Amino acid sequence: MTSSSRGFGISRRGFLIGGGVGVGLLVAWAAWPRSYSPNLVASEGEEIFNAFLKIGEDGHVTVVVPQAEMGQGVWTSLPQALADELGADWRTVGVEPAPLNPLYANDLWVAENGAAVLPEALSGAGDWAAREFAIRNAVMITAGSTSIRGFETRFREAG
Repeated sequence: MTSSSRGFGISRRGFLIGGGVGVGLLVAWAAWPRSYSPNLVASEGEEIFNAFLKIGEDGHVTVVVPQAEMGQGVWTSLPQALADELGADWRTVGVEPAPLNPLYANDLWVAENGAAVLPEALSGAGDWAAREFAIRNAVMITAGSTSIRGFETRFREAG
């Protein structure tokens, strides 16, 4: 067989090596750890401490809550957990909704219920893949009684 009859001039070995390198790069990119910064806006005299907490010079505390308040009291219970850790006076605590950001993803809900909503390619890929999908796509959903279970520890650590 002459080289002109091979078609594109790519050997089987070269194709397999190139494909292996491509798949390896794709896996490395998918598994590469990422860090996200809070995209909060501080008012005059306010300092952003982390993704869930802003404190003003006058002592007021603003808690950023990523879950929607739908009558379950999540806009009270999560800020109370953070204020308790801070030792803050509850009368000085305010709440604001979180902006769209991967830091506020409800990865617990996706891990528990994601099979119904995840792309078919990720079904059965395991807990890690579901959580990574939620974080990287900023899946901010309030459902499945996951507000307290999914965020209380994060709020306590933020305080």
